[in-house]
Amino acid sequence: METRRRSLTALVPVLAGLVAPSALADSLVSANDQALATLAARYDRQFHTFNARRFGLGLDAFIPVDADRALVRAFLDQTATDDFDAFAGKSVEDVVASWDEHGDLGMFGGVPAAADAFRYVVAKREGAADAELLAARAALLDAIAAFHVYANITGTPGAIARGIGTDLDVVEAPEPPLAACPNPWERANTWRTDASGEHPSYLWNDNTSKDQLLGYAFALGAFWDAVANDPDVSDLVREQLRADARALGSLLMTAREVAPGESLDLVITDGDGCPTRFHDLNPREVIRDGPSLVLSTTSSSRNGFNALAALGIVRTLVHVSGDEELARYYYDELVTARAYPSLITSGLGRLRQMYANACVLGECVVTNFSNVNMAFVAVYGLLRYESRAELRESYRAAMASDLWDTGRPHDGMAVQQAFFNVIWAGLKAGAADSAAADTAAAQLLAFPAPPFFDEAAINCDDDEIALGSCLAVDGVTVLTLDSVPARGGGVAAVDPVPMHVRPPSNFSWRSDPRVVNGLGSSRLNPGGCFRGAYWLGRLLERSTNNDGNLSPFARDPTVAGEGEGEGEGEGEGEGEGEGDGEGDGEGEGEGDGEGDGEGEGEQPSVPACGCASDGAGGSVHPSLAWMALAALVVACARSRAARVRRRRSLLPGIAHVG
Repeated sequence: METRRRSLTALVPVLAGLVAPSALADSLVSANDQALATLAARYDRQFHTFNARRFGLGLDAFIPVDADRALVRAFLDQTATDDFDAFAGKSVEDVVASWDEHGDLGMFGGVPAAADAFRYVVAKREGAADAELLAARAALLDAIAAFHVYANITGTPGAIARGIGTDLDVVEAPEPPLAACPNPWERANTWRTDASGEHPSYLWNDNTSKDQLLGYAFALGAFWDAVANDPDVSDLVREQLRADARALGSLLMTAREVAPGESLDLVITDGDGCPTRFHDLNPREVIRDGPSLVLSTTSSSRNGFNALAALGIVRTLVHVSGDEELARYYYDELVTARAYPSLITSGLGRLRQMYANACVLGECVVTNFSNVNMAFVAVYGLLRYESRAELRESYRAAMASDLWDTGRPHDGMAVQQAFFNVIWAGLKAGAADSAAADTAAAQLLAFPAPPFFDEAAINCDDDEIALGSCLAVDGVTVLTLDSVPARGGGVAAVDPVPMHVRPPSNFSWRSDPRVVNGLGSSRLNPGGCFRGAYWLGRLLERSTNNDGNLSPFARDPTVAGEGEGEGEGEGEGEGEGEGDGEGDGEGEGEGDGEGDGEGEGEQPSVPACGCASDGAGGSVHPSLAWMALAALVVACARSRAARVRRRRSLLPGIAHVG
């Protein structure tokens, strides 16, 4: 049995304040903040004792019995022992009725796995005590091992699963291998048995998507930086990381048929080579209910979100693998020949189009915060690992104009989410943004002290909702309600709900931060959102020049003489060119029921107003993604403005779009 029931991380606490404060003053999130460091230690302790108990990746843990929930709280309140089984007189498995989120582990598991890598780097850098360093290394190696299963269990190295689970955890009966590739638009997530012959205790969920791939790549890059030159980690671990990155890169370079007579690279596939439902990383592909629409190489409708995602993933794979062929593909093909960097910030479908908040004639478009999370994860891979200075400046400009400060609703500067803040603060052009970093630290400190249960939070009753304003559960905070519903439905505030009264989420950075009410459940949230933001904030420095936050292992394998472990390498290669993007196209929504996880959602139809074309001579297809719809709704609204005003049907909020 490969399940790791007792990680060393559950036996050794992560103690705050072991290093002299003077040595810790320069990180974005300072270890001198003892209250925050203590809170982070408690989140680490909960995560590795309960949520990562099964195999090293964080899961939702459901604890339905009140007495057991009280026992978990009592355990976290004391520090005499880190052995829950000994403390409680019963095992973790006795109190946790079930674990969940096995089927969406790329992003959901990837961010907290990266947090374990960041924590280990910080512990080494700051001279942590041996016990703390041992615990951090054990947690990291557990996560690396689990993601190695994730990348190989499909039977084709690099064809990553959507999720994995042990045969004790997955209740669905696995189905046999595909006899032939189904149509991508007809696919559903399906559990299957190990196809590698190496992991018989695990099942895997197929039909992975780009959010899973982005989260996995985020973790992979963090893993590499943590172990690249560590003598206490086996060479076998580094060889596996390189091999997994190289295999994934090779698959992404391979062209696949996505429509009759139309083949593209940057297609996500399962181990059998079949494209998944949301397989598109190529900016030319438009996913729909039917064969994909493949745009021309000069179309003004190419997808800026996909350009960013593809660049971020491939550059991270180059960083880890050091593979020259993959590096040439990135620099010569994606950057130069196809000019992907320019697609991020130009045209109808530039990246900023994903920010939207409007209803027109019954059609509503709302920011998909999963897309925002994915975009920040993707840009991190570019700004942390890109060794060519001129490209870094291009990506920094794109982050500033199309992610952080866009003048549109819900952008990074508007929502002030801690995870996004630390990426912006530590990787923007010039000096670190101290104000953004301080806001991130304050938001993290407002998280509830673990155990992080999914407690009910009803800020607004029906009468208050009808009035459009309510007093939050703290009796102080006034929430002004938006006429536009939350992503996935429900009541939303105009501004993000402060963290201390915000309904809990199992992954805050991909949830709509404006949701005012949550019904609660028996779920013990893993807190991976907190851990990812906190440990990244501790990793990145509060620098006067953010080139100081470039990975110490950033390299360009195409430059002769630049070897592993070297610092910045300069070179030519920034591509210029014209091109517009359509938008994400994944259409993912918040999960319902017990979890806040993601699920591919319905894509809205485009109002038939004739306001735009796809840039390739045809009309916009009705299944284009949320970002494109946002732009089209705004354009249509403007063209109909007089009639709409006469009918008094233009809802408040449209002025914030466009």
